[in-house]
Amino acid sequence: TGSTAMNKGSSRSHCLFTLQLRQFRGRESIRSELKIVDLAGSERLKRAQLEKFGGKERLNEGISINLSLSCLSRAINSLATGAAHIPFNDSLLTRMLRSALCGEA
Repeated sequence: TGSTAMNKGSSRSHCLFTLQLRQFRGRESIRSELKIVDLAGSERLKRAQLEKFGGKERLNEGISINLSLSCLSRAINSLATGAAHIPFNDSLLTRMLRSALCGEA
């Protein structure tokens, strides 16, 4: 991803690092997972002046970032309210964070 008028020095993308550990005790094994997430900030598409910083490609990046953040917000709200359906499949970000959001990581 590239820079915009609002964000000239950062990548404007999400970063997810997953560390999986397995501990063996005799015949038993314990699996643990640590997820470290750096989320891109949402952008006001007009204020970011995307047409000056790469045009349609930057616009599509901004839309994708905002969409994935909205999907994450919906998933968290659904979990918090005890909804019957949690929309994890709405974005790659929520699919990748599913185990952490459900307390299984």
